[in-house]
Amino acid sequence: LSVIEQRLLRDDITAFKIGKTENEDERFHDDVYNAYDYASIIAYSDDPTLIANAESDLIQYFKSHPFLKGKCENINNGSAGNPNANKLYIVAIGESPRKGLETLLDKFPLFEDLKICI
Repeated sequence: LSVIEQRLLRDDITAFKIGKTENEDERFHDDVYNAYDYASIIAYSDDPTLIANAESDLIQYFKSHPFLKGKCENINNGSAGNPNANKLYIVAIGESPRKGLETLLDKFPLFEDLKICI
């Protein structure tokens, strides 16, 4: 959690959203996510219930965080959407190295090699 928190606290991240998916390629290329510069899968599990619980816990944590609650764009506390989602992700808006490039390009990773099996 501290690695995620430290990265999101950096000034180059202006907003972020936590979610869950079964297919990150499809999810990250959805028009809803065109505004986001970064996207990373941060956790995965064979048990979708664990992912739903982790999503809800992280959203609640960041929405109550004294320095990050203003950056967290989640409206609900999670657990909506695909009940088979087995991956947890974070998308973020910030000063990515690809600012100004076509949105058809893949999102820039927010975290390098951070994937937690739960």
